[in-house]
Amino acid sequence: MCEIINRQGGYLELTDIKAKVLIIDDDADIRSAIRMTLESDSGVNYSFTEAGDVASGLTALESTEPAVIILDLHMPGENGFDFMNKMKKEHSRSRSKVIVLTADNSIKNLLKAESEGVNAYQFIGKPFVNDELRALVLSLVLPK
Repeated sequence: MCEIINRQGGYLELTDIKAKVLIIDDDADIRSAIRMTLESDSGVNYSFTEAGDVASGLTALESTEPAVIILDLHMPGENGFDFMNKMKKEHSRSRSKVIVLTADNSIKNLLKAESEGVNAYQFIGKPFVNDELRALVLSLVLPK
């Protein structure tokens, strides 16, 4: 088993970490790749909910209260910015941390998100690097 030292100075088994992850992307293959990447993390117990559009993502957010949301920015119809703005207005008490996964990870999008007060923790480009995604998600679900 892999152990890590938690912030209180004690040891924590990765298998003790349970986290809900919501994946919102219009491409089912990308959703599957994200899920498989995170499932291959050594021992972390993730549960996944997937949505193919903003409306289903908001419904899933309400019903699952995920720790992490992995969000595609560019989808047909409403986009990732629409999701984040609705999340901010309709689910302001949500503690979910948003990772934006996009083919366009330009500084323009990061600045737009920040100017709109959107709570995105990281922008990651597509195609994503497996280890980078696993490490980022793990850092967000570790007990504080």
